Amino acid sequence: MGSEEHPGPPSESYYEKEFAELRRLADDPGRERLLRRSLDILAGDRSRPVLRDFAEDVRHGRMGLAEAAASSAYTEEFTTHVRGFLDWYTQLSDDERGAQAAAGEACLASLTENDDLEEAS
Repeated sequence: MGSEEHPGPPSESYYEKEFAELRRLADDPGRERLLRRSLDILAGDRSRPVLRDFAEDVRHGRMGLAEAAASSAYTEEFTTHVRGFLDWYTQLSDDERGAQAAAGEACLASLTENDDLEEAS
């Protein structure tokens, strides 16, 4: 059995490369706030225990976000929800996609503005 069959856990450089974009997004105050809110919602959702565990692991520092997102423990659950999103998204017209994108940007801008207001007070 060669090491190619069982390479072991990904190296730190793997995480650095694969999740650089995720970390860049988390540096944005609005996105960071949205991420925290999303984790809070998942952590409180008893109907999805796997995602609840994921959120709890990240919120309590047992796993970093990138590590948890890459964990095989959550792959099936993520895949199910990503497929559901993609099924929904592919049914949207270009105009509907644009409207969804605009709504998302407005939400992020609002969250960023709220952070700016809290820091100023």
